[in-house]
Amino acid sequence: MKPSALGFVAIALCIAVARSRGRRSAAIASFGIATLALPVAVYAYFVAKGGAHAVTEIMRADRAYIEETRWVRSAHDLWLISLATFTSFNPFSTLLLGASVERVARAGITRSLAPLRRFALPAATTVAAYVGIAAQLKFYRYHTVLFVGPGVLLALSFASELWASWEISAAKGATILSLVTLASFPLAGANASNWFDETAAVVGLVDGALTHEDFDRRFFAPKLYYDFADSAACGVWLREHTSPDDTIAVRGFEAEIYAIAQRRFTGRFFWTIPLTDPQRTFKRDEWLAEDLATLKASPPRYVVALVDAHAAPEGAQYFLSLGYRQTIVFGRLAVLARPVSDPAQN
Repeated sequence: MKPSALGFVAIALCIAVARSRGRRSAAIASFGIATLALPVAVYAYFVAKGGAHAVTEIMRADRAYIEETRWVRSAHDLWLISLATFTSFNPFSTLLLGASVERVARAGITRSLAPLRRFALPAATTVAAYVGIAAQLKFYRYHTVLFVGPGVLLALSFASELWASWEISAAKGATILSLVTLASFPLAGANASNWFDETAAVVGLVDGALTHEDFDRRFFAPKLYYDFADSAACGVWLREHTSPDDTIAVRGFEAEIYAIAQRRFTGRFFWTIPLTDPQRTFKRDEWLAEDLATLKASPPRYVVALVDAHAAPEGAQYFLSLGYRQTIVFGRLAVLARPVSDPAQN
């Protein structure tokens, strides 16, 4: 659904047309229908619910978000962050780069372009992945997952060429490739160490050596003000102290609490970062007013506010000033109950 996938869509369209056996118009039409089916269905749902305006508004907000919070502001920034992204996939990225340079050089020496056709799809998808990442101007770590598919395609292309030259079966070649991959992975340094550490934790959780509480505590990022153990405990408490008909409001960037509590918010802003981030200005005043109006019109049974914030819409002190009472605290998350005098509660 994200625009960053458009490069892959274009490649898939080219493949569909190439395989159309002369029926190019039919291939383009059927591909277009198949591609648009899901986005159109999602948009139709929002239209049916009266939310068409909200969809177009969030698209405009996304463009503003990219521009206002961008990490890349110069060619120098782009070079440094691209290099960091490339090296984060070592040793595989360096191995594949070396193999690619060697293959291109060998094709140039032999003046044979035929073998390079094998690498057309991996190369095209790699470019599409980079464009999809760079267009977002942030290079968040999870954005780089776009490189995984093209990387696998490229590795398989090299491997299949090697197996052909060695005259070995695909099964034996796959075994060799798997062993090489496993042997190379520990060389990935911090990435490999993190993976082994987290995998060991999952195994410990499955076999009972690690409790859910201890497992949750592993997901802790102080610089991001994130502690999943607090969010999980807060969500469980809300689920146990509310009924399915009760609504809650979770402030900040802790939307996972809704899922854990199995409760919902009546308004649009189930997180408040777009209303409080100083870098974001798109409709901030209008959205803040809408959020506060929702809180007053449909007061939630409980509000999860931030103890280290004071002002609306996420500060615990703000809700205390409205008559809410603090019930329990999980780290920086304060659970505040709606005033007993509120007619909606009686």
